[in-house]
Amino acid sequence: MSFRNTKTPTLAEIEGKARYQVPTRLVRGVKTFYLTPEVEQHFRRLYPVTMNRDMMRIFGISFSTMQRFKRELGLQKKMKTIRHKQAQLAKRICEENGYYDSLRGKQVSDACKEATRQLRASGFHPMKVLKKKNPRKYRRILEKRSEARKELMHKERIRVDWGLGQQTNLHIPYDPYGKRRTSFKSTCRRAGYIPGKAHDPAERWIIYYTPDTIRGAIREQHGTALGFKFLPYEDKA
Repeated sequence: MSFRNTKTPTLAEIEGKARYQVPTRLVRGVKTFYLTPEVEQHFRRLYPVTMNRDMMRIFGISFSTMQRFKRELGLQKKMKTIRHKQAQLAKRICEENGYYDSLRGKQVSDACKEATRQLRASGFHPMKVLKKKNPRKYRRILEKRSEARKELMHKERIRVDWGLGQQTNLHIPYDPYGKRRTSFKSTCRRAGYIPGKAHDPAERWIIYYTPDTIRGAIREQHGTALGFKFLPYEDKA
């Protein structure tokens, strides 16, 4: 498609043989292109999802003739598809002429950094925009990140089990609670108990209670059976 301040290509500038032959006829002594039913069917099918330059090449017609056919048939471009093709074309051109290579390894300008900082300060975040514009792609990215995180946790846990040093700062407990103990700690927290710090070996199996805690004998018996110890919060001081 043509844009503001850009040159509309002529038929002579477009290389390639036409796929469909558009016939001509005399109208008031002027040779004019017209669409046969078969060619019209192809034109209707291709025009909404095909860039103008490609349409001119496929049918061997000029830009003005293509525009005339479009008006006569009442066709419109599917802009989402066209913009995607334009982006792919621009990417291919930039790769071929070395534009991307010329940018690699270089810092962005200070003006660009300042504009990005102001944009972020205004509340902009690319993931928020993506969630609004393309929810399906947003969910795919979140699922991909989740799988990558699980895989990283799995690899780090293997290193911990083998006694090797971790390669990340992820917290990998050497003595994980398991689902039952984790669920029990959550239940205690809702009742007003204060679980000890999970990262501290001296506290990870202690659950504190205060005067405001809704204590329960059966709950604490279950906790003791799971390996927890219940102490008053004052003893922590």
